[in-house]
Amino acid sequence: MKHKPYNVVLLTLDRHAAGPAARIAPNLAASFPGLQLKIHAAVEWAKDETALQAAKDDIATAHLIVTSVIFLEEHIKAILSDLKARREKCDAFAGIIADQEIVQLTRMGDLDMMRPTTGAMALLKKLKPAKKSWKMLKRLQKLPSQKQWAKMILLRISVRLLVSGLALFCKTNHNSNLYTKER
Repeated sequence: MKHKPYNVVLLTLDRHAAGPAARIAPNLAASFPGLQLKIHAAVEWAKDETALQAAKDDIATAHLIVTSVIFLEEHIKAILSDLKARREKCDAFAGIIADQEIVQLTRMGDLDMMRPTTGAMALLKKLKPAKKSWKMLKRLQKLPSQKQWAKMILLRISVRLLVSGLALFCKTNHNSNLYTKER
């Protein structure tokens, strides 16, 4: 039985974060027929207009979009309008460890980061770190060894969150006949 393609697009800062996702793509494709994982690195589309256009084309057809470690203004400006345009049309959008504008686009099931906060989400926002915490993180950037260490930790966390979230999302949707012929 031939399954319709289910496009998952991963947008990340560089290929280091995309490596683990690329390695699990064949296993995911075997478990979820029709799954197509497309990975785009922001550092590539910043230098190459064809890479940017490929990312935009894949965003336009994505069923699931995951963004990870995208902070630089030039990277955000290049794709933000495309992400906003596709957000409501795709099954889910996840902004993981990224710029606030991208994280606010997160939408999965009942979770919608653009909806006004109430209940538990309002409580979580109250627990947001104070400005002093952010100043401390900015100081870490000035120290090369700590900066590299922090980057490594952030990349590992984002990749683990990405892979776990992707697997869970695919498993949940697989169980709800997302990949059936009737789709």
